[in-house]
Amino acid sequence: MATWHYYAVGAYPMRCSAPQYGLGFWSVLPLAGMMAASFGLLLGFPVLRLRGDYLAIVTMGFGEIIGWFC
Repeated sequence: MATWHYYAVGAYPMRCSAPQYGLGFWSVLPLAGMMAASFGLLLGFPVLRLRGDYLAIVTMGFGEIIGWFC
């Protein structure tokens, strides 16, 4: 449900930090991937214990929270 939000977690810092620090696209790309993966792991491990409606509520909530910041 909220998979594109993990892309946003990596893309937003990449877009903000690359021009500010003079870094190129290819140098910031691995950092964006690591940031998206860390958020996925941070949210994924506790949420995997949930089932049914609770899993859907948490993923939609994460999507809404990330949508506010991006």
